[in-house]
Amino acid sequence: MLAARARDADRIPTFMRPTRRNTLRTALAITSIAALPIACTKVTQTRTEVTTPEAIRSQSIATPSSMALLTVWLTGSFSTHAQSIADPQFHDLHIETISIWTDRTDGPWLYFEQASSTTVDQPYKQRVLQLVENFDGTITMLAFELPAPALAHAGAWKFASPLNDLTPDVLTPLDGCAIAMTVADDGASATGGSEGTHCRGAHAGVAYATTELIASQGGLRLWERGYDASGNIVSGSRTGPCDFLRCARPQPSPISIDESGSSSEQK
Repeated sequence: MLAARARDADRIPTFMRPTRRNTLRTALAITSIAALPIACTKVTQTRTEVTTPEAIRSQSIATPSSMALLTVWLTGSFSTHAQSIADPQFHDLHIETISIWTDRTDGPWLYFEQASSTTVDQPYKQRVLQLVENFDGTITMLAFELPAPALAHAGAWKFASPLNDLTPDVLTPLDGCAIAMTVADDGASATGGSEGTHCRGAHAGVAYATTELIASQGGLRLWERGYDASGNIVSGSRTGPCDFLRCARPQPSPISIDESGSSSEQK
């Protein structure tokens, strides 16, 4: 397992290399993402959180590191609502990502949920992400599955101490699904993607999956595709990435979940 994780951490997606031009990077240059948060459709709560590079700078004299910026860009609430209205072939989707296990020194660690906007409380994808800084300056996002049943942890981002009843040793690493991210020289965005055909598909008929990602303060441009054994696209968008715009973050509950799974109100 350690060898597989080391292999993932060393991978740099081919579409990131300067000798090749990719559709996702070009799309970012043509279509900029709004920098200000918007209201998430069908989400009724509000949340305040330190989620801007400016907020990080105010807490430190030093320029934010690539790791700090990427963590900020990945964390928050995101919605494709605007894109789904402009182009009906895209679904109205929702992403929630929150920092977890902040006392650990081998992170940052993040909890990620992706769901339809009509069933936000029933995410179809739940992941724990570990960000690892590489010697070449890139940052690898290692992906892990939650122990079954994963839906027992759905909505963990609503709590003040999410997933505190879990530890990394109970997670299942998703070998081959790591994403190597590179922060742009101007510090305005980070680009990355998975490599190869080793990330197993989560649905029937999907032999392997690929992911391309651009993260910025405005949101996430995420292009996930599934392929069959012959290399044909069988799931995901065929025309381009999903535009997840940053939106208002629901307020965390003052309730934490202990190791037994029971809740208690924090004082």
